Amino acid sequence: MAQSPANQQPDAPATEATPKGGGDLLRKLMIAFIVILILIGIAGAGYYLFFSGSDNLTMTDEDDNIMKAPPVFMAAMPYQISLSDGRRFLAVNVRLEVLDLATSGFINSRLPIVNDIVISTLQRYTSKELRKASGVEQLKRDIKRRLNSGKLFNEDFISLKDTTTPIHAVYFDKFILQ
Repeated sequence: MAQSPANQQPDAPATEATPKGGGDLLRKLMIAFIVILILIGIAGAGYYLFFSGSDNLTMTDEDDNIMKAPPVFMAAMPYQISLSDGRRFLAVNVRLEVLDLATSGFINSRLPIVNDIVISTLQRYTSKELRKASGVEQLKRDIKRRLNSGKLFNEDFISLKDTTTPIHAVYFDKFILQ
């Protein structure tokens, strides 16, 4: 008996003949191979970085000295100066970074000489020069150079400390040009 098309049961879905394990095994091997290559690359890079012996990563004696001694800053010294052009005033707090506490004590015992050197250096500049950042940096260098000169530090101090620059840097806490 022939069945009507409405009563016909649909045929089972057509299945393709694919091997079950062949494609999956190849895909798994490829993924494993890629993962192994990535791990080898990471291990090689780590080995190179760890055992390269770069000179930038080794500490020198200078680095060791820096880590031992923290910087020593002296108390701010305030100055109000009429500049060389006579039209402006400068109010500035000067702070010195020195070699060590003994140097700070030595400088404190000679504050009149320090004040004379700083004031005479400040008075040499004009307001036009100090309006520029380069002028302010030059002023710092001049103060440092003049303070490290022989007028403040005698030969006994220099030979005792084994340095010709007991003052490392000059900083301005306040700098007002009026």
